[in-house]
Formats: sequence, C-alpha cells, structure tokens
Amino acid sequence: MNKKFVAILCVVVSLVLMALPAFAEDWFCPNCGKENSGNFCYNCGEKKPAADAGESVISDLHFTMQENGDVLLTWDDSAKKAPYTVKYQAEYDRATETVQSKSITLEYLIPGETYSITVSNDDASVTTEYKVPHYVYTGFNAKSKKLILKGPRFSVSEVERDKTKQFELQVRFPQLKKERAFKGKIVTKTPLGYGGTVLIDRSLILKPRVLYSYYTLSMHEFFEGIREEFDDVPLGLYTIELYLNGELYSDVQFSVVR
Repeated sequence: MNKKFVAILCVVVSLVLMALPAFAEDWFCPNCGKENSGNFCYNCGEKKPAADAGESVISDLHFTMQENGDVLLTWDDSAKKAPYTVKYQAEYDRATETVQSKSITLEYLIPGETYSITVSNDDASVTTEYKVPHYVYTGFNAKSKKLILKGPRFSVSEVERDKTKQFELQVRFPQLKKERAFKGKIVTKTPLGYGGTVLIDRSLILKPRVLYSYYTLSMHEFFEGIREEFDDVPLGLYTIELYLNGELYSDVQFSVVR
C-alpha cells in the first residue's frame, strides 16, 4: 500500500468518525414519546424537531376519561420542546411525573376530587383545574355488591408495636356466569379528606362460581401512607372506597384510635 493511499484512507476514516455522532444522536418524539435516532419517528412518522424551534407556548389542555377509569391528558406546544413535567395536586393528594410526549395517562386521580394540574417545560408553564368525574357502578344489584372489612376498629399504637398486623378487605359480588375483568382502584377517605396510598389493581378478575375476592393489606404500610400526606395518622372515622373502571362499586367504614 503506497503512502498516498494510506493518507486518503486516514482522511476518509476521520470524516466517518466525525459524522458518526450526528447520526447517533437520539431524540424523543414530541408526538408519541418514543426514542429515535433518525430524522423521523419510527413509531408515528413525526419529523425530528428543529434544533431551535423557538419559544414554547403550551396550550389546549384536554382531559378524556378512558373506559378503564384512567384520565388521558393531552396538550399542544408550538415548539414541541420535551421533556414535560406534569404536576397534579388536590387538597392532600399530589404527584409529579415527567414525560417525553404531549400526553400522559393519569391513573391515580381520585374520583370526585378537584385537582390543580400544571404542565411545564424549560420555556413555558400552564395550570388548570380539573374535577375528576364521579360515577356509581350499576352493573350489579345494589344488595349484591359490597365491601367487607375484617375488623371495624384499628389502633395506631397496637400497629406500632406489631408491624405484622394485617386487614382483609373482601369484595362481594353476585354469582356470575362468566368471568368479568376490571381495573380496580382503592382509595381512602380520612377524617380530614382523601389521602394515603391509592392502590391500583390493573386486572381485577371477578370469577364465576365464586362469591367474593379479597385483598390482604399491611396496616403498618397503610398508616405509613397516611403519615406521608398528613404527617400523622388522623384519628376518627375512615372510609375505604373501591372503584371498578372508575365507577364507585362500594365502600366500607372503620375507626382509627390511638
């Protein structure tokens, strides 16, 4: 190999190495949130945003209730500048999530609560209020759907001494001819308002020839979730509510003492 050919080869290799970072630069699609490396999104075909798309204007926040009870939030952004931070807060319920697309599915919202919801990026921020719809499940006879809690009263001091204490929550339903599947959501209303951990069961199955399903929950973890919201465990009457696909199935009450 002569020296001239070697020199040309070195130049070609150098140019390729200089070009590689440009082709390898990943980006997130502002439309669907998928990660890409080319000039167009492989999932939806959206064109890669320009390096300087101007200043963002976030607008047109839109809420849509899904069949499973989740809430889909979408918005517009003139510059399509991801990532976006979504903050939602009710009186005692709050959370923050980050997304790469101009939409987010909110599955932990509590039915009937009013939330202040903020969508922001590095350039812009917009806040609006949203009241989650509250519906009642009517698929079964009212007498055949109920929640049963083993133990109508719980002591905070007893649970602190014995962190293994549990409670069983039974979901009663009529005898079915075929299996029924729902997305379940369990929320807690304390004497001060809704708070604590929102429990999601993404595949709650009600089976035929069975009269109830049940959850076994740790009382220590339950009280810890309450403390995170209220700094302490409020004493008094509590209500546990079960929602199937966003509709209130039934509720049960119990008391908490020191």
